[in-house]
Amino acid sequence: MSCLHELVHRQRPGPWQKFRAQPYVFLARMLYSWHKPIPAMPLTSPVAIVCISDTHNTQTGVPDGDILIHAGDLTQSGSFQELQDALDWLRALPHPIKIVIAGNHELLLDSAWDDSSGRAASGRAQLDWGDITYRKNENTESANADCRFDCRPRTDPEFHLRARQLMATSPTSSLESATKSTWRPDLHPPSLC
Repeated sequence: MSCLHELVHRQRPGPWQKFRAQPYVFLARMLYSWHKPIPAMPLTSPVAIVCISDTHNTQTGVPDGDILIHAGDLTQSGSFQELQDALDWLRALPHPIKIVIAGNHELLLDSAWDDSSGRAASGRAQLDWGDITYRKNENTESANADCRFDCRPRTDPEFHLRARQLMATSPTSSLESATKSTWRPDLHPPSLC
């Protein structure tokens, strides 16, 4: 019982004793106690980004938003008709900004799969993209330059050999050329896209 009594009624070290025992910890705690948190700035113009992928000819319900990104696999076999049907569906959606990045099923969009007759290249030229922005290995920027998206299709070669699987020699090579100015939601909100 005397040990508990001594523990409860022991003399606490004062500021000078704390400083002498651990000067860096003492100073850090002192400075941190004076810190006043900076209040978060309210979003004046939030942007709703909707990202979908792997629809494979299915026209599913898509939430409303300001920007729609389809991140690959619009189609099942990549034929002209499948791709045009998918583009027609995306064009009918209400999103003001629409970005498409091809997946490994969009064979028509990958020039590496062109035949000698030029039929695939002709099909690509006939696609009606309307208000949809198609990006392949490039940044896309909103009209007022508040948002940038790094659009680089990459498919894991472990999945059946299809389009866009041979474009990068390593998983990171496509990311190495991404600019530091590419917008990321965790860094700062854009004012309007």
